[in-house]
Amino acid sequence: MRSLSLLLLVALAALGESEEGGKHHSRTKREFLSRSKRRWVLSTIELEEEMKVEYPFKISQMFNDKTEGKQYEFAISGEGIDEGLFSINKLTGDVYAHAPVDREKKASYHITFDVFDKSTNTKIDRELAFDVDVKDINDNAPRFTAITKEASVKENTPSGPRETPVGPPE
Repeated sequence: MRSLSLLLLVALAALGESEEGGKHHSRTKREFLSRSKRRWVLSTIELEEEMKVEYPFKISQMFNDKTEGKQYEFAISGEGIDEGLFSINKLTGDVYAHAPVDREKKASYHITFDVFDKSTNTKIDRELAFDVDVKDINDNAPRFTAITKEASVKENTPSGPRETPVGPPE
């Protein structure tokens, strides 16, 4: 019994050292981790379809804190760019819509933004992609197809579901 107690005591001491060592290791590991700020700051871009505004219409502005102290330029690519629907002011990061959008034609546009160092023409930060969602304004009236069904019901038939008769039809 005495040797069992001694063995248990040694096992508990060893277990305590390994836990303490594990905590020290994770604390050391945490000390090397550092927080970084979000470098891309964007507002969510949501457009209402068929907006009656003066175009080009500013829908958002790009900002990246890695550009501080550098000569930089913004670039935009993706759906709606080649068609001239969306553009960006390369210097200010202002994003513009150039025409009304129609949700029935396209519900969202996938857009990619980049920021480049003007002197080296290299990317300052990772590109960011997100969607420009088009909000529906219910501009299409609902359509119903005319459905005509004919049925015959015998007189004095009780209401409710009817069991299917077994045997030949009457």
